[in-house]
Amino acid sequence: MIEVDKVIKTLLNASGITVIAGKGNSLFHNLYHLRNPGAGISVAAGIAAFRGPTGQHNMEFEGYAIKDLFDYQKVLRRKVFVDSRWIYTLAKLSEVGRAHNKYIAALEKRAIQATPTKFHKLLQSLNNCGILRRLYTQNIDGLEAKVGFDIFSTEKERKCVLLHGCVGVLRCGKCRAVVMMENYLSHFDRGETVPCPGCLQKQVEDSAAAKRVKTAGFLEPDILLYNQPCADGEEIFDIASNDANALKHNHVLFICGTSLHIPGVKSIIKEFKTAMFEGTRQGCCIIYLDMTLQPPPILKDVCQHIQMDCQEFATAAIAKVEGLKQVNNPVQMVSRRDFRPIWDWN
Repeated sequence: MIEVDKVIKTLLNASGITVIAGKGNSLFHNLYHLRNPGAGISVAAGIAAFRGPTGQHNMEFEGYAIKDLFDYQKVLRRKVFVDSRWIYTLAKLSEVGRAHNKYIAALEKRAIQATPTKFHKLLQSLNNCGILRRLYTQNIDGLEAKVGFDIFSTEKERKCVLLHGCVGVLRCGKCRAVVMMENYLSHFDRGETVPCPGCLQKQVEDSAAAKRVKTAGFLEPDILLYNQPCADGEEIFDIASNDANALKHNHVLFICGTSLHIPGVKSIIKEFKTAMFEGTRQGCCIIYLDMTLQPPPILKDVCQHIQMDCQEFATAAIAKVEGLKQVNNPVQMVSRRDFRPIWDWN
């Protein structure tokens, strides 16, 4: 295991840092066990891990396995036999769809009440110091916004890239319009399926103009489910590829709290590995922070592995990072009451 002080020094001397942060929240894919504290950066905020003997992966909600409530085929698509053939239909009006909506509402409430962890504050400090180039996060709780990252931006230059979406955002499955969950939280809390207001308005306009009225879409949480195609996958990969090609000497890829089992995340890692070690760039390194005994196979023999709780590491690193010259009017911690855009917070 690498010495912590040596790793912190590497971060401070980097020409730039790219962070890939793991989930550790209660929602998605391949998360570490609760017996591995600090597996993801949001566990310490009270947003529990998904897997593990006491994780939500093995729990139920209203009679459904929670892992099934995040399965695209079971929640948003349902295979039925009609007229001698199998077809897929929306399952939103089914019982599993209602349970999914209720659980999403519960997660949104938890995310609203959660306080950013020490590691979130470390990310804020790295950003304030001007050495954080990009944050790729698998978290869907939106806590990055509470430390100043604009998670709602769709610009390619955005500092924070959400790999799996955000539980505080709803998107129409038909017209792709985006609205905030806070405005419809009570509906989801009751398990209701909510028609898209934009589509409904379009129906009114088409009817008044004597045009054909099309069926309205439904609002769905803007998060990536199991077995669901990633609509933003190509754009995210393009951003990562451009980031990798633009690397300078002594760049650090800092990976924390993720098992790197998700194919899309592994693709990002491969892009950076190629740029960092197969080109002419010198002094680049990969730091892997997690409680596991060994790093994932994709990082074997190419990373500095720190077997440590990510919050403990953040506590040790923050003071030294904040000693660097702050740039561009550092963003202060914001106490959020909801998921409104940054400019609308109190």
